[in-house]
Amino acid sequence: MEWHILSFDNWCFHAAAHIRFKPDRPAVEQELREHMEDHFNALLAEGKTAQEAERLTLAAMGDADETGAALARVHKPYLGWLYVAAKWVVALSAILLFMVSCSSGFDFPAFGFSEPFPMLDLESSSSETFLLFPQCKAQRDGYTFSVPLAIHRIRKDDDRAPYEAVFFVLEAVHPLPWAGFPEGVRCSLSAVDSVGNLYPNRSLKYSLADEAYREVGGNPRGRTLLRYRYELWISNLDPAAEWVELRYERLGCSFTLCIDLTEGGKRA
Repeated sequence: MEWHILSFDNWCFHAAAHIRFKPDRPAVEQELREHMEDHFNALLAEGKTAQEAERLTLAAMGDADETGAALARVHKPYLGWLYVAAKWVVALSAILLFMVSCSSGFDFPAFGFSEPFPMLDLESSSSETFLLFPQCKAQRDGYTFSVPLAIHRIRKDDDRAPYEAVFFVLEAVHPLPWAGFPEGVRCSLSAVDSVGNLYPNRSLKYSLADEAYREVGGNPRGRTLLRYRYELWISNLDPAAEWVELRYERLGCSFTLCIDLTEGGKRA
């Protein structure tokens, strides 16, 4: 490396070091270096020797610390950070737009969660209602499926035969916000109880009379950035059942979740 280049680089480095927003320093160093090279070459063209041109160029630039202080007053750090923040806002907006476009095909009515089963009357005098917190989980293809809440409902009406059902919340979590919920989960979920009764999915039954009205049905109830929720039910539960096992199998993805009806429940 020629000596004048080394001295110019050293001068530019010390001058730019006064700028508090570090990402600005390389560009400022480059600009100063090009200015010094132009001045140096002009002096050479006038017949000056390399040593004279180097000395005169450094003298024309002045003290590096004084020039650096002046540069620091121009390059305010908050302007640089504001620029960085603006780029992040644009990037995050693009990601959110992508997420919305990817998930627009799913049948989710709302963003966020409301109280579960808003139409279910927990204070009905003709029914006994037990809250269950199964805490059961299953993992598949990067998703974590869980049933955080279940409601065991026993209807006792003098005019009608006893009727039992289980209402439950099914949630899926994925660490990637654009992954979306596995399509068709509510149309593929079935159940079997401890007695051996099968509860097919409503959408897969040939008629509503199949299996003596036993079925699994439900609806999507909302989503957040990483979490997706369905509210479902198992109708006409066998009174002798001590547990029900949820079964999902579709397009090579499968999992099971067990809801214990005998433990962990409390009266609503």
